[in-house]
Amino acid sequence: MANCYKCKKELTADEIGLFRKTVDRMADKFLCIDCLAEHFDTTSESLYEMIKRLRSTGCMLFPK
Repeated sequence: MANCYKCKKELTADEIGLFRKTVDRMADKFLCIDCLAEHFDTTSESLYEMIKRLRSTGCMLFPK
């Protein structure tokens, strides 16, 4: 599995999917949810909520 390019934390599939959905669909390096929240000046909780919404709509980046 990949690591966050900023803090080096091991990433989950959801973190990779969220990065691809919000930043770059073809990315090969990623940010963890905490670093992504900092990047967008938001909270990790709001990004987890976004993942839940995207998953519920059937987004292929977030399988059930």
